[in-house]
Amino acid sequence: TTPQNALRLVSHLVQHQGHAKALMLRACLVVGQYWSESVRHKIEEILYAPVFDCYGPSELIPSGVAAECDRHQGLHIYEDHFIPEIIDPETGGPLPPGESGELVISSITKEAFPLIRYRTGDITSLTYDRCACGSAFARMERISQRTDDMLFIGGVNVFPSQVEQIIKEAVGNGSPPLVYQLMVEGDDIRETVEVLIEVNDTFFSDTLRAMREIEAKIQGDLFDVLGVNAKVRLVEPGALAETRKYGCVGDRRESAFGSAPGGSE
Repeated sequence: TTPQNALRLVSHLVQHQGHAKALMLRACLVVGQYWSESVRHKIEEILYAPVFDCYGPSELIPSGVAAECDRHQGLHIYEDHFIPEIIDPETGGPLPPGESGELVISSITKEAFPLIRYRTGDITSLTYDRCACGSAFARMERISQRTDDMLFIGGVNVFPSQVEQIIKEAVGNGSPPLVYQLMVEGDDIRETVEVLIEVNDTFFSDTLRAMREIEAKIQGDLFDVLGVNAKVRLVEPGALAETRKYGCVGDRRESAFGSAPGGSE
């Protein structure tokens, strides 16, 4: 499951005084989202099961490219199926072991849909030292960031470009250029999503009803297309001046159970 869903299960058990031992879990495999060691400890404490991080882009094999062993010193990449590389995301040049960069993977056993030097967009580093568990497979550090502004919201990968396209389809592709901000707040269990959009001449209306209809349409399209339940607000021109300077995405989520990876803003 995702760390977020695992934390929701933990919260539900605590809230309803459930007995996690009755689940008799052998392990919890966590995939598809950034998370911290405090999240691991909380899940293990409540579920009485060890937590292992898994990795795998859906284009390759979801959660099947790499996984932690019981030493938790990085994720072993299954090199009998994949060739990993680390490159500089700006130049595309190779980086040495231990240096952080973009993970590039080639699949060598997939026949129907092979991928050669596929750029994952995930930032990590590789080490080739033999692990204490005995495996000689290369290990990757847990993913901490991406080369783009992708957000993981409610179990869904969301790219700002997708949000922007939905807004443009609702309000038109006129001039001046669209200015908006996507903000995610809350914690691992409960999160709120708000999309602020500056009104411009392209879709301005002097009636409140018309503006509310635009907000409702964008909100509905975000849910129908991306599965994201967001609050949409139209704001006056210039209200998002800082957005032009610092970017259109903000992630202010904090871990419900302690420190969490730093968000991007």
